[in-house]
Formats: sequence, C-alpha cells, structure tokens
Amino acid sequence: MTRPSSFLLPMLLLASLLTPGVALAADGTSLSTLLAGIGAGWVISAAGLAKNPRLGAVLAGLMGLGISLYLGIEHAQTGDMACSVDTTFDCGSVIRSEYSTIAGIPIAFLGSGFYAAASFGGLMAMLKPGAYDGGGKLLTLGGLISVLFSVFLAWASMQLGKWCLFCISLYGVNALLLSSGLLWRRSASPGESDRASNAMVGSGLLVFVLTMVFFSQASSPTAGPAVAADASGDALASLFEAPVGKMTLDGTEPIYGDPSAPYTVVEFADFECPYCGKVAPELKKLVDNNADIRLLFKHYPLSPLCNESVQREGMHPHACGAAQASECARHQERFWELTALMFKNQSYLSPEDLKFLTQQVGMDEAAYAECMANPMTETAVLSDISHANTLDLHGTPALFLFGMTGDEWVSITGSPEEIGVLVGAHREGRTIPPTPPAGTHGH
Repeated sequence: MTRPSSFLLPMLLLASLLTPGVALAADGTSLSTLLAGIGAGWVISAAGLAKNPRLGAVLAGLMGLGISLYLGIEHAQTGDMACSVDTTFDCGSVIRSEYSTIAGIPIAFLGSGFYAAASFGGLMAMLKPGAYDGGGKLLTLGGLISVLFSVFLAWASMQLGKWCLFCISLYGVNALLLSSGLLWRRSASPGESDRASNAMVGSGLLVFVLTMVFFSQASSPTAGPAVAADASGDALASLFEAPVGKMTLDGTEPIYGDPSAPYTVVEFADFECPYCGKVAPELKKLVDNNADIRLLFKHYPLSPLCNESVQREGMHPHACGAAQASECARHQERFWELTALMFKNQSYLSPEDLKFLTQQVGMDEAAYAECMANPMTETAVLSDISHANTLDLHGTPALFLFGMTGDEWVSITGSPEEIGVLVGAHREGRTIPPTPPAGTHGH
C-alpha cells in the first residue's frame, strides 16, 4: 500500500469540505447551486475512493460530517435553511418533522459520530499502513446500516411530500462509505490489526458527545444572529411569509397578555417537543415586554395517536394526553400555569404525571377527571390539529402573526425576539415590505 502524496491529500481534504460549503454559503442559494455543490462533493469523494478506499472514507466522511453537523444545528432553529429553496425541496420541514429524531436525539447528530469515525479511521489507516486495516470491517457494517436508514428516510420524505437536498447528499455519502468499507476489507493486509475499531469508535463517540453537549446547552430554536431593530426592509422580509392556508381563530384559544392587544401571535405547539419548551418562555417574555402583543395557543401534537398526519409509530406518546389536560386546565383558568410545568417536565407527561402536575397548580381533581373523560375535550384538540393540517404544518413550534399587514396573517420564520423587531418596525410607522409568498423561506 502506498501513501498519498503530501500535496494531494490536503488538497482533496480541503476540496471535500469546500464543495458543499460553496453551495451552503452561496448568496441567493438556488437549486442548481446546491446540486452543483453536492455533486462536486460526491465526485471528489468517488475519485478518492477509486484511488484508495481509505482515502474515499476520509473524503466522504468529512463531507458527511460537515453536512450532518449543519443539519443537526439547524434542527433546533425556526428560521430559514440554505437548502430550503422551494415548497418541494424544503430542508426545514424535513429535519424538524416527526421523522428527524430518535429518542429525542437529532438523527443528524447520530450520523455525525459515524462520519467522524469513518474519516478518522481512514486517515489513520493511510498514515500507518497495516496498523489500522481492521477498520474496513467496521466501516462496512456502519455503511450498510446507514444505507438502509437512508432508504427509510427517503420513504419518510415521500410521506411528507418534501425533500431535503442535504439529506439526499448524505444518502450518496452513505453509499460511498459502504463501498469504501467493502474495498478496504478486500485490500487489507493479511495481518490486519483491530486497533482501527477502537480508534474509530472512540473518535465517533467523542464527536457525538461534543455535539450533544452543544445541542443540550447551547442550541435553541431561536439561536443565531437576530435581526436588528433598525433592519432593512429585505431583512424584515426574511422573517415572515404568507401562510399556506387560511389562518383562523375559533375563540377558544387561551390568551396570554391583554385580550385587546392590536398584535396577535399564535403558536401551534406540542408539549413533548423540546423546541416548543424552549420557545414558550421566550414568547411569554415577548408579551411581558410588549403590552400591545398578545399570545394565543393552539395544539399540534406530533403523535399518531391523535394526529393522522404523523406516521411514525411511538412518536411523542403522551403529547395527545397532555394537550387534552391543558384543555381541562383552560376550563379551570390554569392553562398557562399547567403548560409551563408541562414544558419543564416533558419526560414526565404520563396520565399519572399529568394528574400530579394538575395538583401542583391547584386544579380541582374531580373536575379534571370529568373533563378528561368528556369526548369534547379530545374534539377540541382534534379541531386544532385539523386546522394546522390545512396550514401544511409538519413540525413545531409554528408561529403566526396578525396586526402588521392589515387584515392578513403571516407565518413567522424568525424567532420570538424577531417578532418583536417586526412589531416594533410597524409600531414606529416604518415601511413593512410586501408579504413574501408561502414557501419563500422554506418554512
């Protein structure tokens, strides 16, 4: 086995990272730009694979690592994504859908550990020929699992009717890594060592742990640079767009703030959604700091138990029950108190847990039990779900604003803080740009 030249390897490594990055950072990202960047990444990785399967693992692994980290970080956001170019190729809807997590962990972050292991193992095998050749076995197994999972994710996209171009790019990366593993095994030295397995598993776990620390401590659905209060019209236009369907109120929505406030924010949320839990206090803070804004709540539990649009079995098993419990809290004027507790205790929303939480906010136990048994309680939740589906919602939280553009509702693609920027601009009499069409920002 020969080592790659000292010039070729750094150049290929740099190219494998830059090609998808060019598409990612392109100003005014277009479908053709994204496809060109993704295609270039595939071609460079395939060229490396043809020269040396270990080099192929390094290049494809680095491409996969960069893209999976981006998708994992964006999973916790509410705004635009570089790879959301229209209503069909809408990365945001896909990576924030019910198919995007396993046990609450973004699939993209799980993938980042695998891609880190593949690239590190391939690099070590190239630098120390023969000492790390056992990595081909592990890469083959990981590649096979990843390819099979790619098939599942492609099926999930068909269910959503939306596609994520960067997710598709990872399908190709997974196929390249499987091919690299198979060829690596075939060309391994007779006395191959298993040192690669420990190195690959260790590096993969390290990257996964680091990404999860970031995800749990630093990530939030409103993270990222906020639009300044004196933002230009183009910047303001990036924060909202027309809803897909007609947004309406039925008069039963719980209200936080002044009921007569001229600006209305509506949140569709799921009590088991971690991002809803992070946004909830920010929305209350928005209202607390702006007396002319009121907040209304609507249900959209991401659970097949009550939401027929959710196909993934086992998704948020207690979300429907929690939504009904909040309806009962509304009848006892304890909605905001109970929901604040539920968002803080999202892992404890079983029927027994809910009963305990209702006691903590002073709800009448007998009235609560009677309400939960009343079919009209479920009907109220189903009504919100039906309305949300007419708006083509695929994830939560989903935010809408009224009062800024005459009698029109707009779908918010920015953060609660940026809703304040929009309202502030309108309050000051600044010119609000025309409402962008639905799907403009891939929201």
